[in-house]
Amino acid sequence: MPAQLRLSRGRIDLTDKDRAFRLEIDDLSLQAGQPAALTGPSGSGKTLLLEVLGLLRAPGSGTEFIWHDENGHATDLAAIWGKGVRNPELAHLRGKVFGFVPQTGGLMPFLSVAENIALPQQVNKCPEPGWCANLIRRLGLEEVANLMPGALSIGQRQRTAIARALSHRP
Repeated sequence: MPAQLRLSRGRIDLTDKDRAFRLEIDDLSLQAGQPAALTGPSGSGKTLLLEVLGLLRAPGSGTEFIWHDENGHATDLAAIWGKGVRNPELAHLRGKVFGFVPQTGGLMPFLSVAENIALPQQVNKCPEPGWCANLIRRLGLEEVANLMPGALSIGQRQRTAIARALSHRP
């Protein structure tokens, strides 16, 4: 059974100094490995939804947010969020299950391309240098692997962020 992420009766409220925003999701179900596209005008909540799906932002109260792993075991992500942002279960899921590529890349400026890519493996204590080397090769980053992010083009930074999101095999 492929892993599945389901968000139902979802509501995410965001308030800042300039506006209040509410994103509502009736039902969203994503299968592992299944392509999906998220489209809409600027300001419609695409990034906000991705942040919730990537466990970077809490869903609203009353939201059903369930992760089914490949063995069919269900984890109530909304309930885990209810235990607080610094909950170890939440950190574990972020580190093991999900790979997230921020819009801005989010690379560590003091780490080389190769070190940025290997960072999730170090955090999860699962070093796999061969997999990192494979990602570097497949994403065409061999020539810049030892450079710092400030020396990269925007495309190279994006590819590095993608490799980092995949390096721990989420």
